[in-house]
Amino acid sequence: MNNNRTGGLKHLLLAHCEKVIVLGVLGVAGYLLYASTGIERYSKKTADLSTEATQTSSRWDQFSWSEAPEENVKKSFDPSNSSSSEVDRTAYVPAKPRDWSRPVVPPTIDRVDPPLLAAQDVEGVGVTGLMAFINEDIIRQRQLEEQRREAEEARRRREEQENATDEPGSRRPGNQPEEESQGLRPAGSLRGDSSISMDGDELIRTVSCAVVVAKAPLLDQYKIYNEQLENARGYNPANDYPMYRGYFVERAEVREGKTGQWSRVPVTDGQGRTIGPAFNENSLERLTQEWVAGAEEQMDPAYEDPALTMPLPPLVGESWPSGVVHRDVPLAIETEAALEALEGEPLEEEQPDGVDELGFGGNTSLNPRTSRLGGSRSMPREGGRSMRGGSSMRGGSSMRGGRSMRGEEMGPRSMSRSPGQPGTGDEPTTPSLMVRFFDFTAQPGRQYRYRVRLVLADVNNPQLVSRSYLDAEAAARVSDKKYRSYRFTEWSEPSRLISIPMAGDVHITEAKLPAKNQANSEGRVTFLVQAYDVDEDGRATRSGIEQSVPIGNVMNSTQDAEVVSPDQRFIIKADDFVFHTGITLCDFTGGDDITRDYKKPIRTLLMDASGRLFVRHQLDDAEAINNHKAVFEADEQGAGAGGRAIYNEGGGRGRGDF
Repeated sequence: MNNNRTGGLKHLLLAHCEKVIVLGVLGVAGYLLYASTGIERYSKKTADLSTEATQTSSRWDQFSWSEAPEENVKKSFDPSNSSSSEVDRTAYVPAKPRDWSRPVVPPTIDRVDPPLLAAQDVEGVGVTGLMAFINEDIIRQRQLEEQRREAEEARRRREEQENATDEPGSRRPGNQPEEESQGLRPAGSLRGDSSISMDGDELIRTVSCAVVVAKAPLLDQYKIYNEQLENARGYNPANDYPMYRGYFVERAEVREGKTGQWSRVPVTDGQGRTIGPAFNENSLERLTQEWVAGAEEQMDPAYEDPALTMPLPPLVGESWPSGVVHRDVPLAIETEAALEALEGEPLEEEQPDGVDELGFGGNTSLNPRTSRLGGSRSMPREGGRSMRGGSSMRGGSSMRGGRSMRGEEMGPRSMSRSPGQPGTGDEPTTPSLMVRFFDFTAQPGRQYRYRVRLVLADVNNPQLVSRSYLDAEAAARVSDKKYRSYRFTEWSEPSRLISIPMAGDVHITEAKLPAKNQANSEGRVTFLVQAYDVDEDGRATRSGIEQSVPIGNVMNSTQDAEVVSPDQRFIIKADDFVFHTGITLCDFTGGDDITRDYKKPIRTLLMDASGRLFVRHQLDDAEAINNHKAVFEADEQGAGAGGRAIYNEGGGRGRGDF
């Protein structure tokens, strides 16, 4: 029976539901129609509206302030009509203050770990040359020699005073300078900005290295931080900024076109001393501790960072190739950026607290307003203290390239960052910072690929941000017992092949074209072949000879030659000096006459010992040849003939590499 009632109710609803809906729609439509009849009609005509508009415009044109109601007009204060010099401030207060900005809503989003961008566009160049290091034993030995010479000079003067029969100004045969008695000829000097200044008591070593450069994407990383953290709890522009702490480098040797296993490259100082597994600001002072001062930086200082950019080591007798600056980073001479270093406050000399086994850590990550993370850090000016505030017998350490041999600090080298910096929250004005690394463990004649892994300070460091602001994943990470105050990016893409040259180089001087009337005649190119070697005491020396070779010849030889002494002061003769460059002349063009007095510049296609092909330009080699003459063809006073710095363009900004 209940089933019949239920079925009847359903049947009733299905039968009359549509009628109920139709009645409801009709009722709403009728109400709207009735309500519209009560709206007042606009009775004015078009002509009336036109008349009112004309009258309003006329009143506006003829309006004067005297007609305005006094309560709606604020009159300016005229001090000439007032006996008081005070201005009534209330006359300038708005009647109703305006809301210039909408109310700030406190963020409610949990903080996350923002993605980290890897280093970009890794490239590099191989270099072999002479480097100058500070050696305390040589310094003490030279001081003893100077004392002996002073004593000998004092004895000679006493003898001259006792022997009144000698003619004034005459020189006795036994009193000739030691250099003259040995037949030594003084070497010339280079006066270019790129040449380092030496006293003769430096330790000169032959060093081969790979210079690895890359870009740290500062601007893109800043945008990611802003996108991820700007609306999150605990946001602080001073701390939520990309702060680079250093980087790791790995390399893989390439043999017969196959890339080997990747292995970590330690930071070394060029003398075999290991500084640490990674480069960072904490290792900078120890790295440059025994470097001689004077290597001039080539890049725009706005792209430098003391935690990313290794300073240029002291290369002797030549400048670094342009490949030590990334091709996307402007040179100092190409930009209008200020090159004057800023005076900075001296820092503590002690090692920062909390440095871990990788060399990272310390107080620098916790107070960005008092460390490099909070603003620019500059190199000390001449005569000032080092960037760590320390000093020593030889003048203290400095980022400019070690210590001065005269006890002075290094000249200014700005390590300032672009205007957008932590501590301000401003957007960076430079798109990237330059990473630069010197691998002094690379072997001559080999090829490598490199990759870089950046290290950034953790923006969710629990000492800076409350754990309650973090999402679950970030909170779990910072609560781990093995937590570190920094994070790693992924490894960068591998670099192109970087070939390490042998202990020598070649520079074009002239070319002899094949005779037109002789079928078997072949052209020849004359090179200035420069090489480095070590003497009997293990000290580095260098020499250069001219060698004319046909296509297909390797510029290796052993012959007697003049060399620069290890202290770079004299020219001496050496028997059986080894010129081992491993460079082969593959082809050349140019050298034919343009006019009676001018020839086309020569370009050569060369191959090094590792099989890398590269192009040398005669115009680029002119500086190197002039400097060779300046050193080896000095006059009696020891002044160079040319006195200009060497510019070696091999492997530079993409100009000579295949």
